[in-house]
Amino acid sequence: MKNHLILYSGKDEGREHHGVVIWVDKKMASSLVDYDTVSNGVIVATFQARPRNLTVIQCYAPTQDKDEEEINSFYETLDRAIKKSPKKNILCVMGDFNARVGADAPESSVLGRYGYGVRDEAGQKLIEFCSDKKLFITNTMFRHHPRRRYTWKQAGDRSRSQIDYIMINQKWKTSIQNSKTFPGADCDSDHNLVLMKLCAKFKSNKCKSSEYALNLEMLKDPAVQMQYQVEIRNSFEALTQISEERNPNEMWSQLKDIVHVVAERVIPKSELKKKTWIKDATFELIKEKRAAKESDKVKYDSLRGEVQRMHPKDKQEEIDNLCLDIENNMKRDNTRPV
Repeated sequence: MKNHLILYSGKDEGREHHGVVIWVDKKMASSLVDYDTVSNGVIVATFQARPRNLTVIQCYAPTQDKDEEEINSFYETLDRAIKKSPKKNILCVMGDFNARVGADAPESSVLGRYGYGVRDEAGQKLIEFCSDKKLFITNTMFRHHPRRRYTWKQAGDRSRSQIDYIMINQKWKTSIQNSKTFPGADCDSDHNLVLMKLCAKFKSNKCKSSEYALNLEMLKDPAVQMQYQVEIRNSFEALTQISEERNPNEMWSQLKDIVHVVAERVIPKSELKKKTWIKDATFELIKEKRAAKESDKVKYDSLRGEVQRMHPKDKQEEIDNLCLDIENNMKRDNTRPV
């Protein structure tokens, strides 16, 4: 996930993982305004954009074998998340709803003419929810080949269904340029990626994170320390020569600016190290798996299992190394890296 931002809402219970994720591209990360980890099945993120800010709600609905109380609880949680979102924002609700809206319905304010399969009870519930919330299901909007419409394939390719959807406020429907699935994407899942192309422009927040940090360890160097002290002292002496009256807020702002300016001039910068916990050997297996996907099904399945076994090992090794670094620095009373 190098240079990307992962927003996660959920919990781990032993070997079981429950949760939802919004994976933000590095170009969009600076546009993030706020996010809310609502529940195991709902997460909300808001991005600064034009002509309106964009609120994204990622969902995972209970499967149809769950009891009605659990399903109703999911929709109540989603309802609260939508009501909490600013009404003026572009609202995008997406995820696995485990519901089939079907292709047998006429075009409406909720559905396009290009769904997939036959509607079921869960699909009818989703349509009624979208109608109440004035949402439009975008991946029923465009006339694509059926392989660009189904989103889930049962084990053994026994059946295919459309159960993953991207919805948007009905009033922003005309801003959608495309919406379809990508069945060839290598994502180790029986679900297909679903893409929606929205006509909007994202804006960076003013408080953009810096690509570098000051190497404060250099202040232990006597020469750097002496230069820093001299320049700070000279700057403060110049500040005392100002005769006009200043209130405490103005004085604090001037002192803060002096410290920042001198620090950036004297203390060397250190590049922020961005790395992933996935090992190079695992990346090589991922490349081999991707190459074998279309040519050798047996090899692909074998490599897929091996990659899935390597991921938790790589992550645990990274956590162990991090804990060891913290422990060693604590023993040396080196609190800054801790």
